[in-house]
Amino acid sequence: MRILHVATLGCPNAQSISWALEQEGHSVALFEESALTAEEVVTKCHGFDLLLVEEGRLKNDHWSSKDGKNHIEGYFQRVIDEAGVPTVSWLTNILMGVEPRE
Repeated sequence: MRILHVATLGCPNAQSISWALEQEGHSVALFEESALTAEEVVTKCHGFDLLLVEEGRLKNDHWSSKDGKNHIEGYFQRVIDEAGVPTVSWLTNILMGVEPRE
């Protein structure tokens, strides 16, 4: 299976997941999610059988206001709607000890 894996490369989970899938014979292309726009992810999905995404924190999708609140624009919904491949997403922050967020 050809898998497009869009993740936070600074987190060891991304490399471990990609490595494990490759050990099972899958072809995995791993990209940093915050470096890609929704359009770039949709384009990259062509030729892949599956999209794995850790958080979907795409380029320009998240920002902090002056009051310190984080804002999410929700650009990843476009990827889900237009990718044309099954998409699997998860959030590991709680397991990694990161405080929950809205």
